[in-house]
Amino acid sequence: MDTEIDWTARYSVMIHRYRFLRAVERCVPRVLEDLERNVFPLFLALFRRAPANTRGESAIVIWDDSLVGGAGFWITFRATKAALDLGSIPAIPSWASEFECEDLEPERVAFKSAVENWAGTHHLNAMWVKEEVFSSLNFWLQPGCPRSWRFRGFDPAEGLAPFPRLHIDEQWSGEPWSLDRKRLLVQIKVFGSEIAKYKKLMSLYKGEVQTKNPDHYTWSARFQCGQLSPHEIAESAGRAPRIDQSTVSKAVEGVLSIIGLSKRRRMSGRKPKKKT
Repeated sequence: MDTEIDWTARYSVMIHRYRFLRAVERCVPRVLEDLERNVFPLFLALFRRAPANTRGESAIVIWDDSLVGGAGFWITFRATKAALDLGSIPAIPSWASEFECEDLEPERVAFKSAVENWAGTHHLNAMWVKEEVFSSLNFWLQPGCPRSWRFRGFDPAEGLAPFPRLHIDEQWSGEPWSLDRKRLLVQIKVFGSEIAKYKKLMSLYKGEVQTKNPDHYTWSARFQCGQLSPHEIAESAGRAPRIDQSTVSKAVEGVLSIIGLSKRRRMSGRKPKKKT
């Protein structure tokens, strides 16, 4: 069972990751432009425009300008089908459940390959980044959705997290009430767990989560994805007194270590001149 310390630590890492990705979005816009141009079309190709009436099929609700929703896409998520086959509550689909497995269909192989190529190009090759890509692309299915990061968890830049809602996924289909009652109670228990996590989250606004100087996320984004050297970043900061490149290097290494992202190896850009 999670302890308060474990949960707080994981939440802290999430905050650092999200602030880094927001810096990438702001400072290196070509990263998300590339995601939209070369990856999103292959993600869209995974969905059907009409139901296939297969076991575990999920309908994606599309909302119009009047906030009227209707099923617009259909897909069979592996996580949903596997849970139904076991008689358990369907888990929320993720990158890991849908693409880190064997016997992928050709269209899923193509999408996975595109994501991995994108991640390699922009030095974002980490599992947690792929999970955020999967989350964002699901939001991008909505017409007019901004091409920005749409995180799985609470985004600290958007205010307080919404209060958890109770979702009942069962529909009575002639089965014994005792069986449906058991399923409903399990879902209510999950809702109680989400309420407990929400209370912990609210307690973190008392200053328990420490973040870094905002410049550190910016420098990290420009180094990792913008492929600038610490020297170039220091030179372009425009500060007085001038920032030393060692300060930039230490800040970048600190952020990348916390968020679990391998530092890119090859340095590009102009090298600092040697003193004579």
